[in-house]
Amino acid sequence: GTDATLNISDFNFTGGAPIDRYIDFTLFSGDKSGVNFDATKDLKLTPIGYYGLESMGEGKYRAYLGEYNPQVFRGQVATLAAYTQQLIVDDMITNHFILHNERFIDRAKDANKYAADAVFTPYQKTYEEGGLWAKTYVSLNKLDMTRGLSVGSNIWGTIAGADLPAVELNEDWKFIPTGYIGYNAGHQHFNGVSMQQNGGQLGVMGTFIRDEDFITSATIYGGGYTTDMDVAGYNDDTANWFAGTAVKTAYNFHPFKDFIFQPNLLAAYNAFGQQNWGTDFGIMSMNSGMLNGINVAPGANLILTKDTWSIYATIQYMYYINDKVDGKAGNVNLPNVQMDHGYLQYGIGGTKVWKDRLGAYGQVTFRNAGVTGIGFQAGLNYSFDLNFGKLQKKKAEKMPRELSDIYITKISTKKLTK
Repeated sequence: GTDATLNISDFNFTGGAPIDRYIDFTLFSGDKSGVNFDATKDLKLTPIGYYGLESMGEGKYRAYLGEYNPQVFRGQVATLAAYTQQLIVDDMITNHFILHNERFIDRAKDANKYAADAVFTPYQKTYEEGGLWAKTYVSLNKLDMTRGLSVGSNIWGTIAGADLPAVELNEDWKFIPTGYIGYNAGHQHFNGVSMQQNGGQLGVMGTFIRDEDFITSATIYGGGYTTDMDVAGYNDDTANWFAGTAVKTAYNFHPFKDFIFQPNLLAAYNAFGQQNWGTDFGIMSMNSGMLNGINVAPGANLILTKDTWSIYATIQYMYYINDKVDGKAGNVNLPNVQMDHGYLQYGIGGTKVWKDRLGAYGQVTFRNAGVTGIGFQAGLNYSFDLNFGKLQKKKAEKMPRELSDIYITKISTKKLTK
């Protein structure tokens, strides 16, 4: 008949971990008049999050999800990390002619002056002949995401491709088709989670060039990857697909001799599929939702071009649009995770040509804001005269008669010597 307080000072979960946001149960039955029920304020960590206990009165209690365990977002983090990696690949691929082979395009103007001076020099070999190339990259980054997530992400990969000879659409426009295949890999770590990714992609690109100053490269691609996730001694394996398109446009201004100011704009759309898996860490099903990301990246390049080499400085800012990824753990719908904000990228690079066909480039970039870190790129390009001299002959036909004979003689002599 006197007031009393019954306090639950500790609790735990047995037979696995909770998979619901709320768990209601009755702890006491019978006459509960004059009894106050109370519970500890401590929270218990589970694979989904931190659970608390509260009294609902009359001997009834509720365990509730108070805050999320950062490890529960690992599937969403994996998708965003792969997405960010693909944006770096998009930029590298669309820079193939705009930046990495800009020296060839700029020198093509000189090559088109054969009719004026009838002088042939090795560096006047141009992109018009086609060739094979390979690019490799390594990037060490920290990704800032919502939900207070700071993710270490080291990525690397190699892209190999082939440029077919340029197609002359009219006197001003040329079109270059390109095909490529790539290998992508990465490793992420955050809050006790370690993830390894491996995958590949196939893509095609078309580059439009007008008067050697207006350049647009558009690519479309698709691929897949696997993710191996280690958390608290347990292992999760997932697989995913992705597809997308990217377009980069640039225009060359020539304020001084051998110097190019090149404003540019990259726009990209990437779709990453939904992932579903079962985990032993908590014995539950999990998934991460689909991502439909849109990005816009304005930038500018400053390029100094010489006969056999060039150096450049580059800067751009990457904006993220619609990069949210939802998820689910057990019966709990997880909140969206996305990149905290965009990032600024800036760096330097250079190109070099040996003889008349082998070229190379190297680049180092730094990133700040939503992505911080450093990235390295390097590549080789070997050109082939897949047009079998047709371009040279066509140029020669436009020359005055006396110069045309001299030029064709030089071409023929070179072939006979070989």
